[in-house]
Amino acid sequence: MKTLVCLNALIITFLIFVLSCRNKQYYLNYDNLKKVKINMQISEVKEIMGKPDSVCMSNYENKIWLMYNSPSGMSDNFYIYFSSVDSTVVCINDGL
Repeated sequence: MKTLVCLNALIITFLIFVLSCRNKQYYLNYDNLKKVKINMQISEVKEIMGKPDSVCMSNYENKIWLMYNSPSGMSDNFYIYFSSVDSTVVCINDGL
């Protein structure tokens, strides 16, 4: 019984550690997102934000967008939309 309690405590501690490290990256994404401005080039955004979690393209809307994971509790991930014509930022969705 004592071993089981210690094992459960160890597992819970490990999970808290892993999740807290993961959330730090998401909060860093949020802080970096504040530095992204309309009309920035895609290369400038990647320099600030780092590698995106997903890249999508819409031929219908002529847009490219990068998706970055957001911290827990936000309603959505972060999306940065670019014009497919000149690869500049046209919209920033901060997940709120």
